[in-house]
Amino acid sequence: MQQETVTLIVAGLGIAGTLASGPITQYIARHSQRDQWELDKKTEEFRELLDTLTVAYLEVCETRHQMAIGVIPDVEDDGEYIPTPVEMTANRILRNRLFTAIELETEDVTRRWDTALINFKDTADIEKFSERFSSISATIVWLSTKKGNRPKHS
Repeated sequence: MQQETVTLIVAGLGIAGTLASGPITQYIARHSQRDQWELDKKTEEFRELLDTLTVAYLEVCETRHQMAIGVIPDVEDDGEYIPTPVEMTANRILRNRLFTAIELETEDVTRRWDTALINFKDTADIEKFSERFSSISATIVWLSTKKGNRPKHS
């Protein structure tokens, strides 16, 4: 191969590399921005879920306390449980997640919340309800940060 041919090939590769670096850099930057956007959305969903479940937990505990001291009657229409608006919001938020649905399903968060709530309505065992809520909260925090060991389910 002649020296001029080698020089032309090297020059051609240099030009091609220079031209390709712009689109490649843009692709990497866009991909990185998309990843960060998805991470931000997941964090937002986990925060909203944790906030909603905490409000529901506190309201359920307060309602049970008011029933126990006789401030409100401990009666349900036709023996069926009627969820409060906050509980309905919690159920909706648990079930309408887009970016965190897979993680919540994997950790069985919805079933664990339903079980904790139903068990508390049936038994009024505040300690067990608190333990279950703490476990669910710890799971949500762990899912949002992925730091530390995975919490155990109760």
